[in-house]
Amino acid sequence: MRKSRLLFLSFLFFIILIAFYFVSAAFWDMRWFDSSMHFLGGLSIGLFSLWVWFVSGLFGRNTPSKKEVFVAALVFSMLAGIWWEFFEFANGIARPIGSYPLDTFNDVLADFIGGIVAGVWGGLRSFYE
Repeated sequence: MRKSRLLFLSFLFFIILIAFYFVSAAFWDMRWFDSSMHFLGGLSIGLFSLWVWFVSGLFGRNTPSKKEVFVAALVFSMLAGIWWEFFEFANGIARPIGSYPLDTFNDVLADFIGGIVAGVWGGLRSFYE
């Protein structure tokens, strides 16, 4: 059961993210809502990537160091966040409040913070025992 807890948490945050999306389109109008969506996205991608990389057994079974966990969560959440910003720009769906570069910076910063939280949280040894 412990090994599936990380997967459960990543999907729980993902479900919360989807629920926010369907309940309201407020992220187009409110800066705090867009940032919270990016934070939850970074957190859920970070946790899910930890499960895939270290827990699922797809890449071998090992007990990672806290540094490996932190770096993996941060890298995958940043890759997803930056990919999303390119996706928004390429499809013309970005409607920033204020300037586009500032909006992009805030979004990537929220993804970064979500990745940090995922890395710190995922670094708890109880997920891998």
